[in-house]
Parts: sequence; C-alpha cells; structure tokens
Amino acid sequence: MRPHRLSIAGSLGIVCLVAFGLAGLRAANELAASVSYSIAIFATVTSAMGGIFSVGGLRTFCVGFASFCGVYLLLAFGPFAEPANTPASPIDAATVNGAPMLTRLLLEALDTIKPGEAPPVVGSDVDVLWNGTYWPSTMIGAANGRFEIHYKNFGSNADEWIGPERIGRSAYRRAYSHQVGHSLSALLLGLIGGLIADLFRRTRPRPEPSP
Repeated sequence: MRPHRLSIAGSLGIVCLVAFGLAGLRAANELAASVSYSIAIFATVTSAMGGIFSVGGLRTFCVGFASFCGVYLLLAFGPFAEPANTPASPIDAATVNGAPMLTRLLLEALDTIKPGEAPPVVGSDVDVLWNGTYWPSTMIGAANGRFEIHYKNFGSNADEWIGPERIGRSAYRRAYSHQVGHSLSALLLGLIGGLIADLFRRTRPRPEPSP
C-alpha cells in the first residue's frame, strides 16, 4: 500500500497556514483570533464529514483529525474552559501569563528574531496592572521614569502615577495570541491524530481470505 503523498496545493496551503499563524501570534488582534478559530472549526467539521462519507485511508485520517482537533477545541473554548478575555473586559494577570506550549515556543522564537515593542508614549493606550488584573488605560503624562495614567471608564479622581513595572502594553495582544495559539495547537493535534489513526489502520492485521 502506497503512503499518502502531499500535493503541491496541499503543501502551499500548509505554508500559508503556518505563515498566517506566525503573523497572528506576533501581531495578534481580534481578527486574527477570529479567523484562526474559524479555520480550526471549519477543519474539524470538514474532517468529521469526511469521516462519515469518505472511505479507506482518507476516512481513517479524517476521523483521527476530527477527534483530536475537536476535543482540544472543546477543552480550550468549550463550556469548561476559562472565559475568553477581550478588550471589553479587564484581563487577569494569570491568564496573560498562561498560554499553550506551542504558543509560548513560537512567541519566544519570534521575540528572538524581532525585538519587542517600543516603550509606550504619552497618549498611547496601555494596560495597567492593579490588584492582579490588567485594566485598559491611557497614558496622560510621564516624568522622571514614572507615568501618569487614566483608567478608562473611571473618573479623573482615579488617575495615578505608576512605575513602569505595572504597565503591560501587550496584555491584550498576548491574550489574543493565546487564542490564536489554541487554534493552531488544535490543528496540529488534529494532524497528529489523523496520522496516528492512519498508522493504526495500516498496522491492523488483515483477515485471512476464505478458501
């Protein structure tokens, strides 16, 4: 039995998906998180349909892909997962620091290739850590290495001067990066699951022909 061969179109599709994933991790936003999640859902549903209507090795691969990818998506985004954080709400510091292993590895590699963001300037939007939570704020002043910030949706009486250690400008971006990473991890696990399922099919003993 000949092994599966990846077509040129399939190779280009994988290259485009990897390129989009790296770009989404580096400059993550709501669009990148939404598109990557939609791709993972589409791949899961398509492979589930392939497991129902296709035959042979393709059917086995589709069943494995849908099982691994679907279970990961359910654990990452399902009812038992942690609520997703978006710029509409504050971000918990533990959520910002936690990410899928694939996301952490790729972000570390990207940070090695390209330096991080420049320090924020007066007038820019920042995320300020207060009581274990990042709050959307605006920097309204800077002097002697300290920054005056205004918390959005709060009055000016809440304005304060803080040190740079409390500023997390990329908090929301990291949260979106984690969502992109979950989607990429689901696709990767789906591919691994499909290959494992196909391996089991190939190693399954065939019934002896009847005389």
